[in-house]
Amino acid sequence: MAAQVPFHGLLLLLPLLTITAASSAPLPLLALLSLKSSLNDPAGALSPWTYAAAASSGATRSLSPPWCAWPGVVCDAATGDVVGVDLSRRNLSGTVSPTAAALLAPTLASLNLSWNAFTGELPPAVFLLRRLVKLDISHNFFNSTFPDGIARLGSLAVLDAYSNCFVGQLPRGIGELQRLRHLNLGGSFFNGSIPVEVGQLPQLRFLHLAGNALSGRLPRELGELTLLKHLEIGYNGYNGSIPAEFGGLKQLQYLDIAAANVSGPLPPELGGLARLEFLFLFKNRLAGAIPSPWSRLQALQVLDLSDNQLAGAIPAGLGELANLTTLNLMSNFLSGTIPATIGELPNLEVLQLWNNSLVGRLPESLGTSGRLVRLDVSTNSLSGPIPSGLCTGHRLLRLILFANRFDSAIPASLANCSSLWRVRLESNRLSGTIPSGFGAVQNLTYMDLSSNELTGGIPADLVISPSLEYLNVSGNPIGGTLPSNTWRAAKLQVLAASKCALDGEIPPFGTSGCANLYRLELAWNELSGAVPGDIGSCKRLGGLRLQHNNLSGEIPAVLAALPSVTEGSDGIVGAGSSGTVYRAKMLNGEVIAVKKLWQAPAQKETAADHAAMQMDTQDGGDGNERVLAEVEMLGHLRHRNIVRLLGWCTNGETTMLLYEYMPNGSLDELLHGATAGKTPKARPEWDARYRIAVGVAQGVSYLHHDCLPAVAHRDLKPSNILLDADMEARVADFGVAKALQGAAPMSVVAGSCGYIAPGEQRLAHGSIPMLINAVVVAINLSVFFSEYTYTLRVDEKSDVYSYGVVLLEILTGRKSVEAEYGEGSNIVDWEARPKPSRKPAAKKLVP
Repeated sequence: MAAQVPFHGLLLLLPLLTITAASSAPLPLLALLSLKSSLNDPAGALSPWTYAAAASSGATRSLSPPWCAWPGVVCDAATGDVVGVDLSRRNLSGTVSPTAAALLAPTLASLNLSWNAFTGELPPAVFLLRRLVKLDISHNFFNSTFPDGIARLGSLAVLDAYSNCFVGQLPRGIGELQRLRHLNLGGSFFNGSIPVEVGQLPQLRFLHLAGNALSGRLPRELGELTLLKHLEIGYNGYNGSIPAEFGGLKQLQYLDIAAANVSGPLPPELGGLARLEFLFLFKNRLAGAIPSPWSRLQALQVLDLSDNQLAGAIPAGLGELANLTTLNLMSNFLSGTIPATIGELPNLEVLQLWNNSLVGRLPESLGTSGRLVRLDVSTNSLSGPIPSGLCTGHRLLRLILFANRFDSAIPASLANCSSLWRVRLESNRLSGTIPSGFGAVQNLTYMDLSSNELTGGIPADLVISPSLEYLNVSGNPIGGTLPSNTWRAAKLQVLAASKCALDGEIPPFGTSGCANLYRLELAWNELSGAVPGDIGSCKRLGGLRLQHNNLSGEIPAVLAALPSVTEGSDGIVGAGSSGTVYRAKMLNGEVIAVKKLWQAPAQKETAADHAAMQMDTQDGGDGNERVLAEVEMLGHLRHRNIVRLLGWCTNGETTMLLYEYMPNGSLDELLHGATAGKTPKARPEWDARYRIAVGVAQGVSYLHHDCLPAVAHRDLKPSNILLDADMEARVADFGVAKALQGAAPMSVVAGSCGYIAPGEQRLAHGSIPMLINAVVVAINLSVFFSEYTYTLRVDEKSDVYSYGVVLLEILTGRKSVEAEYGEGSNIVDWEARPKPSRKPAAKKLVP
């Protein structure tokens, strides 16, 4: 039977009636051609969709019409009707033609527009497709409110709109889609509360609303979705607790309410979810004890309750969850001992309990199942010996036990753990010798044994582990000499053995024995003899600490040479709150930027937030120790949009930072004019501004999401955004940056006037695409406080606000603070301020 066009769509077909009468072209062919004409197809993905191609193939109403072979078109084998259109991953944009929708409405059951570049409003014509069973518009850039017409699609079973930019409230019409089985509206900017109507979808199996800006209380009606298997509603900003009614979701296998600002106790009723396999509730404000009924979650594989305010003991019943592979309880207020039953879990692969108040011993049976991959119980008060069976299955990659009270010797079995990759045992009370055998562990990359009570010398095989990059044994009465083969470790980058009671001479380096070494710390020992003359072959060496030894001779000139920096104005390329920046040429001809830090009158460690490596043969004192401890990670930052810190040097009086030199100056100079003595720069074109904006976003995103712990810049502004030879943006000057430690905010005055986020305002969800939303965030947060009038709660979101201000400067060409804005106001206030005579926003953009 031929498909019938609905009456309400006849008016849409009038433009095609003449063509149809003249050519007798089938309606499906006209529908597809109309759809193609409404789309932008820069890659030519739909080039086979042509009338000529169909005509040359004898386009008829046959069982196998030619358009059924077109890419993305699915036809009914029996009738030839178009039942599916899959245009995913074709870089398409534009809209959906109402004419095409009306023609396809009688037969189309599936429409897939995912992974394209659609923007603006979801085409209303989609809601003409009343027989749709599946609609997938995920991974696009739709940025309007969600149209109300969704309720017309009464046959819809799958609606996937994940990862778009929708705003406004969730569509209330969703509650009328009684056949809906899969609903994904995550990863947009929806706000408001979750409609209670969502809990009235009897067929729903999958619900994903995570990564929006939803608020309000979690509706208890969601507990009525008795067929639901997957519930993912985290990364929002709800109020209140997790409803006890969620315990009625008897089919549930996956529950994720992470980073959602929920509070209150953990519902004991969740213990009745017998089919639950994955439970993620981390990064909330949940308090109280872990309910003992949760020991009935026999299907559970992953339990993550980290970053909450949970207290009390770890229930022994968790050790009865035989299918558990991952247990994350770190960063809470848990106390008591680790139940012995935890060590007996047969499938346990990941156990992370760090940053609690646990005491007692690690379970002796831990790891004996042979499946343990990661163990992190650092920053507790655990004691006793390290269990010998941790690496029974030779699968252990990470062993992180630092900052506890473990004693006795390091188990010899660990030196035979062939899988080990990262070992951190520092700051304990370990004694005895370092066991031999670590040198044969092929993948061992990082080992920190510092601040213990180890003796017996450094094993000769340890330093030649083939993959070893970092070795720290400082702060142990280890004694002996440096092994003669120390420099045979081909990949060794950092060797720290200060305060180890070492004696004898420093072994010669050889021609290629330190090719990758960039930090060597041997201070506060009893080393004697001359500093090896071939230390000059260590071309990458950026940090050298040999003070407080009995060494003689001089540091070779190739290491001791520093650029000549004077107090005069010659060579000055910039100055800021932390110091003066000079352009300097090294002896090898390389041009670098050298920042000479301002010196506080009574506190030499004011450079602590800038440095990562040290070149020092003098007494650095406690200030330098804090420098290394606080910002060691910053020296490892590697990203195309981050200015690389090459090293730093100090003589106890003056501290200088060595950076890559950026020949095109700063974004501030580019936007707002040249500094004194420099030729004014032409205003950048739009494509250049766009590249700069994207580059800054990528650099800040790297600091926030790819560094562990995350790094907040805390003073992001145009003068701290430099431009390389290709006019690519480089984020610079971590003048007040610190590694964010856990959830603790940094409560110090930070940032520059005009770029500081409002004090206690909560910024948008962290997954918001920075380039799209930062300006909106900045404008909406209209309260502004002067630079030094309050103490700011600083985290990564503060940088997002600052980035929004930078974007406003890029778009308007204005400075963040100008007299025109009024006393105490900045560009954000100016942009948000309503004016009766205000010109359209586009008029305010610089040409």
